[in-house]
Amino acid sequence: MASLALPGHGCSIRYQYGLFEQKIIKGNQVEIPDNWLANGFEWEYRKADKAVNVKFNGNAYMKEEEDGSLSLVHEDYMTVMAVPYDVPIVGFRNNTVNTLRLWNAEVNRDFSDYGTMTHEQIQAKNEYRNFVESITEYLYPDDSSYEGRRLRLIQEYFFVSAGVQSIVRHYILAGMHLREFADKIAIHINDTHPAVAVAELMRILVDEQGFGWDEAWKITCKTMAYTNHTILPEALEKWPVDMFRSLLPRIYMIVEEINRRHLEEVRKRFPNDEQMVRELSIIEDGQGAHGAPRDRRQPQRQRRRGDSYGHPEARHPAFLPQILSKEVQQQDERHHAPSLAHRLEPRAYEPHRRDDRRRLAEEAVGAFAPQRPCDGQIVPRPSLRRSSARGRATSPISSTRTAASSSIPT
Repeated sequence: MASLALPGHGCSIRYQYGLFEQKIIKGNQVEIPDNWLANGFEWEYRKADKAVNVKFNGNAYMKEEEDGSLSLVHEDYMTVMAVPYDVPIVGFRNNTVNTLRLWNAEVNRDFSDYGTMTHEQIQAKNEYRNFVESITEYLYPDDSSYEGRRLRLIQEYFFVSAGVQSIVRHYILAGMHLREFADKIAIHINDTHPAVAVAELMRILVDEQGFGWDEAWKITCKTMAYTNHTILPEALEKWPVDMFRSLLPRIYMIVEEINRRHLEEVRKRFPNDEQMVRELSIIEDGQGAHGAPRDRRQPQRQRRRGDSYGHPEARHPAFLPQILSKEVQQQDERHHAPSLAHRLEPRAYEPHRRDDRRRLAEEAVGAFAPQRPCDGQIVPRPSLRRSSARGRATSPISSTRTAASSSIPT
């Protein structure tokens, strides 16, 4: 985007450890942690004054005021401080500088009160510090366990909430009215991981900025855009309701209301078809009745309100009829945009360009012959999810402003 002189800024997490390095030891491939920040990163700028607070856990409910209006009460929550580290993304010879904002989870380093604290209080504070630091420690924690899945959800909401809060704050400081938010801002959700951004923007507009639900929903629908990387059901994230509700109580309330209104529309279009209602529900029954746990789908077709809904990669549309029922396709067809490929796959062109590449490499570094890796040698592992910013994951949420900007966002 920077090289095209387009004003776009990305958000992601400032991970300590990335995808593994590979070594060959005694003829075997061994995976070790890839410490991205072992030697620091020269191009990042810490912006402590731009930190925001992200809330987890607690109890959320609506309280009726004397005038009959409802106000949110969110109590006993845990706060995590998100501190941005900005990396300039420089366009090619066009005076455009965008920003990749990497969020780091941090705690207050003031230890002055330790002398007056009990042993139990010190232990609780240390446990809190360990929890906060674990949020941004590893890229893609193992999600085969309950705790691993919970950590992934924490990571996803952490940077989504921090990013959306930062975007709204920057917009307000620019002196513009939030009713025109969608005319100036587009938030693009890259795959399912930041899909909770829809509910987070609704939370900010309704709870913090005082909008009514309908007006906030209209702004959110016009602001959000979405690209999915796959339509295979097994690749889409689902969260147990109990996990999601306890970790993000207010966000769960908003998702429930989004789902309730969405299903009202489904019932109007498909009367007396409860099977269709179940298929299109954001919240689904996990194992039937008897109090069995339910899942909250990290939506793909369900997160249907973005202005760029449904941008699967070009190779996916052929699989649509095999995966989605005909009725579900009929329900969603009016929301689908044409399928767009969001990247070029260089390997598809390698057979035609391999000789040219080899000659270019030999001109630059001299002729070479492939050798078997020696013990202890690092084997590079290229990844499509890494960017030029020192191997960090490409940002899954970004904001685009209509006015060109070459400054790092506030």
